[in-house]
Amino acid sequence: MAGTPQKGGFRNERTRDPQAVERLRGRGDVRRGPCCEVDPPAGFRHDVPRLRDAGGDRRPERRRSAGRSVQQRASDGELPAPRPDDPAAREPGALLEGPGRLLRRGEPDHLLSAPGSSRPSSSGGTAPLLYPRGRARACRQGARETGRVRRAARRVRRAAGDVAGSAAPGARRRSRHAEVAIGARAPLALLKRMMKLYFSPGACSLSPHIALREAGLQFELEQVHLGTKKTRSGADFTLINPKGYVPALEIEGGEVLTEGPVIVQYIADRRPESGLAPPAGTLDRYRLQEWLSFISTELHKQFSPLFKPRVPDEQKNAARALLGRRFAHVAHRLEGATYLLGERFTVADAYLYTVTTWTRFAGVDLGGWPVLGRYRERVGARPAVQAAIEAERRR
Repeated sequence: MAGTPQKGGFRNERTRDPQAVERLRGRGDVRRGPCCEVDPPAGFRHDVPRLRDAGGDRRPERRRSAGRSVQQRASDGELPAPRPDDPAAREPGALLEGPGRLLRRGEPDHLLSAPGSSRPSSSGGTAPLLYPRGRARACRQGARETGRVRRAARRVRRAAGDVAGSAAPGARRRSRHAEVAIGARAPLALLKRMMKLYFSPGACSLSPHIALREAGLQFELEQVHLGTKKTRSGADFTLINPKGYVPALEIEGGEVLTEGPVIVQYIADRRPESGLAPPAGTLDRYRLQEWLSFISTELHKQFSPLFKPRVPDEQKNAARALLGRRFAHVAHRLEGATYLLGERFTVADAYLYTVTTWTRFAGVDLGGWPVLGRYRERVGARPAVQAAIEAERRR
């Protein structure tokens, strides 16, 4: 029996005899030093590679090849001699292997690249210089990292209900504080920081909510109680948006966007292929901004006194009369058109639809403009709109 592999090399009763040690070292049965007969590069730490147990006559051959430098193996004809410009030729005793070559049994199990070093490869590029490192430790570390990533992905999918799209009402399981809306099934992508929309059911935050679902983007919902200025998870909303009202969209990097017309354009630009906004710099894009400004200032803001109980009735009636004139202008522009900008749905339509849903609560009658009624039914039948309304209704 040549020896038993143990930590630090081969050990048996014959190694106590100095002459036996020299004979065994000549056959490759005893290795000197922490892992080989040569010192590693300065500052480099590595574990002691162990030879794998295997039967047959190949075992002595594996021991002879283990821990030998490129120069030693090249001199024995096992490897081609290194080129003069190869760093291996300038580092005698460094444990290097040719790029792209598979290890033989018994050679160091795992190879780790030395920082900042490279060597020419057969494909014309460069390949890193490789040094031995314990394969078992690397495999265990990789398995632990992979397991953590997969477990985190499963937790996110469980919170989201693991559904694709956002059309099926009730198909998503509710989480305790936030709902994750998924435009596409991408488990590992969910681990990235997603956008978070701060909303209040029925408020103007429905407009960016619809836009997010129409774009198929991944996002979280966080409900805000506008009376207490607290989020569903208990956070102080004024620390997130000092203005104290919704919508607010937290984007990558922790930045927060406010104001609905800005948020919906940001969402549309994140997914330009969705067609939710024309390309920037075009006339159609300015038409879109024209509609967003009109809806924000001439429609949205006129509803504010209608929701305040302390506002006198005379002021409320004046606001309703002004809204009637503004809706008459919108109805005229929608004659013969499917949406505000023609035949394609845009973020302006999501904003206008949100405002029209307030009319029955504010005492504004749209019966004089049937085109507006048909428009509201057409937009309300879109799957993304229905999913957004259902998600807010369940909160």
